[in-house]
Amino acid sequence: TGFKHGGVIQHMSTSGSLIACLRGLVPLETQGVRTLLEIEAETRSLTNQLLEQHEASNSAVSTAAAVPTFFRPKPKPNSLGALMKQLTWHRRELIKSESILTDGMLRHIWDLLEEHAVNDPDNLSIN
Repeated sequence: TGFKHGGVIQHMSTSGSLIACLRGLVPLETQGVRTLLEIEAETRSLTNQLLEQHEASNSAVSTAAAVPTFFRPKPKPNSLGALMKQLTWHRRELIKSESILTDGMLRHIWDLLEEHAVNDPDNLSIN
């Protein structure tokens, strides 16, 4: 049996140990081999560069997509936009005022409730 390493087939002898065979695969010189700290620093710098590029592209897209309302010009006094704004404000106020009951309406509702109430202390209901 054998295994291929660097184009050369190396045979493991049955009497030789696996550790001895594996040691033969490890290069004796360590020139050009990076340490774990160097690999980690390079990975961290690449990750930071990618993150900065991503954040820059996202911030450019998000700022261009939304225009703040204070940059929009206000409608001219007699323009269609200004008239529509006034009309909607007046209509909203009208709806608010119609939904509020007057004192006379409230008194009439109270009188109707008292007139049609069943006087049973255990069971209060309207007939």
